[in-house]
Amino acid sequence: MLAGRRSRTRARRVAAVTIAALLAMCAAMPAATAAPPTNDDITHATVISTVPSRFTVDTREATSDPTDSAGCIGASSVWYRFQPSSDVTARAVTVGSDYDTLLAVFTGVPSQLTQVACNDDRIGLASGEQLHFAASQTYFLAISSFCGEESCVAGGHAVLRLYEPVPFSTRRSTARAVADDVSGEAVLTGEHACSNAGLATFTITIRQRLGSHVARATGTITAWCTARSRPWTLTFDSTTGLAFRPGRARLTVAYHATDGFAAVTHNVTETRRLSPAAGA
Repeated sequence: MLAGRRSRTRARRVAAVTIAALLAMCAAMPAATAAPPTNDDITHATVISTVPSRFTVDTREATSDPTDSAGCIGASSVWYRFQPSSDVTARAVTVGSDYDTLLAVFTGVPSQLTQVACNDDRIGLASGEQLHFAASQTYFLAISSFCGEESCVAGGHAVLRLYEPVPFSTRRSTARAVADDVSGEAVLTGEHACSNAGLATFTITIRQRLGSHVARATGTITAWCTARSRPWTLTFDSTTGLAFRPGRARLTVAYHATDGFAAVTHNVTETRRLSPAAGA
């Protein structure tokens, strides 16, 4: 019995020494730090080889360098290089970025740049420029954070799109309309798309007559809009104290979308049947 106690005591001491050694090793190891993006400076600019192109990069660890004094460049800049093989008119936009971006376009060489475009907030908080890119000319595009008088955004997830524009058009659909008998809410879902990358805002008012009373609510959604259809969902809670119920309802839709260079606005009224929610 005594031998067993000694054995357990010895095991506890060994375990304690092992844990202490591991903790000491962890304390001695340097803390891991995130690395800047590969296109953090102009000499390592990401090459744009085709139009259309789309790039996404995390700029939260991006830094500043002497080239950033070229103008129209805020904090956390990243760089792209474009040398078209033939003349092309194209748009460079940051639609899809999750922070306030600044876009600059230059020609020349890294040590001597000439600014040819600069934009902030053309499409919501996204930037955009339309340019005629000359064959064999080298262009440098910089995306950075907009810096105001009192603050400067520390980067985020930046998106750069380069595409040849087409006439701006949109499409929107309401695929499903339901009423939840338990919550009394109405839920509309659908899809929307734009011919050119942009920003869409639509406000929907839903009105349902229930006997001599009316259930009514309004909802608004603002979302990025691209050529690829994107889903949208709006949930409505009646402001008249009456719950929405399965049955006919009238929808009034005010829709506005822009790609920063053109806009589409329309207002429509339609009647939809609210289906029972699943499981109701």
